[in-house]
Amino acid sequence: MFPEAPLATAAAFCEGVRVAIGNADRDKIAPDMKVTVSIGVAAGDGMRLTGELMQLADSRLYLANAGGRDRVVAGEPLASWHAG
Repeated sequence: MFPEAPLATAAAFCEGVRVAIGNADRDKIAPDMKVTVSIGVAAGDGMRLTGELMQLADSRLYLANAGGRDRVVAGEPLASWHAG
C-alpha cells in the first residue's frame, strides 16, 4: 500500500523490488532455488479508507498469482509490469 503515492510510482517501486529479489545471488544458500515475487499494489487517492486499500492490494495480489506469478499488478482489471 502506498497511501500518498501515485499508482504508477508505487508500481514502479514494486517492480524494482520484484526484479531485485529475482536477481539476488542465492548460490551459497540455495543454488537450485528460483525465487519469484508477486505484488498487488494499491495507491491512495484520498477517497479510500486504509481497509479498502488493503482489500484492493489483496485482490490485485490474487490477480498477479492467477496471471502467472512473478509480476506486479497495479491496475484495473489487470495491468501488470513484468520484465520477463
